[in-house]
Amino acid sequence: MTSFVRCTYAAVRVPAVAPPYDAAHLRIWYPADDDCSMAERDAGAFPIKVTGEALPVVIFLPANNVPVASYSWVLTSLAREAVVVSPTWVSEVSGGSIGTSGGLDRSVLAPSLFGQSPACPVLTPVLDALSNLEGPVPADALDLSHVVVGGHAAGGTAALLGADPAQVPGLKGVFSYAAHTQAEATLGWPPDTFLPIAFQGPLLMMMGSRDGVITGTSHRAAPAGRTHDPVRRTFRHGVGLGRPASYLATFVGANHMLPVSPQDPTTGRGFLDLDEEGEPDLLRADLVGLVGDFIGIALRAAPAAYPLPPRSTVRIEPGE
Repeated sequence: MTSFVRCTYAAVRVPAVAPPYDAAHLRIWYPADDDCSMAERDAGAFPIKVTGEALPVVIFLPANNVPVASYSWVLTSLAREAVVVSPTWVSEVSGGSIGTSGGLDRSVLAPSLFGQSPACPVLTPVLDALSNLEGPVPADALDLSHVVVGGHAAGGTAALLGADPAQVPGLKGVFSYAAHTQAEATLGWPPDTFLPIAFQGPLLMMMGSRDGVITGTSHRAAPAGRTHDPVRRTFRHGVGLGRPASYLATFVGANHMLPVSPQDPTTGRGFLDLDEEGEPDLLRADLVGLVGDFIGIALRAAPAAYPLPPRSTVRIEPGE
């Protein structure tokens, strides 16, 4: 039998949101094999590879207005050892504009409302859908007691603020790239406020040293006289003493859109980004490798006992 990665699809309702924006469509990557019936082959519905153990689950939340397909190169690699799901959810993304959302519900982030409702209301529906899957990826093939949630940009912020054991009972780790929790002054927060990271377990926050999108939006958040470094400051604010397996990783020469390939110039904010420096293929290989290493560590019984291996293009700083 030959193993390879395939995708299947599902749809969910997001009850916290009014129609018509209460639907999210899921793309689910999984390790498949070619030992299947002719009907399955004709439909392209290859069954999940049976290993004798249920597979862990990775939920990946995309950046606002970045197609899920643009992350397929990353998620395909992760799906060799897990089932990976990413939602496409058309909803309000900022200031009343409609787009594909990273999962964050800005309406509950004001000071008077924060913490009262899920910051990422798509997570529970996604898990409910996974627990009822049929077809090539039946629910009993998934180990929902071992879940890692990650995301890019706004999707990473949704993971940082919204992924917690109350929403994801099997949560074992959280990762993000180019994401932070600096609160928006337009929502009523005082300047220089950082919202707390929801999950207190294993954490990998990643950023590029040439992030033009975060730099290009500094006028909205950086107090006068302060360097705009919200990813690093989120990590320092959010990671306290005794937190296991927490890391800040800086990809030297990488930009905001490192996880996105190919880029679609008609949507998203890639036009603000800086050019990459260094070898793009090596940066991307290190991104996939580092995330895969972190997931493997986070899923272990004692993650703090397994240091994150170094990568040639990455500076890794452990939590305090």
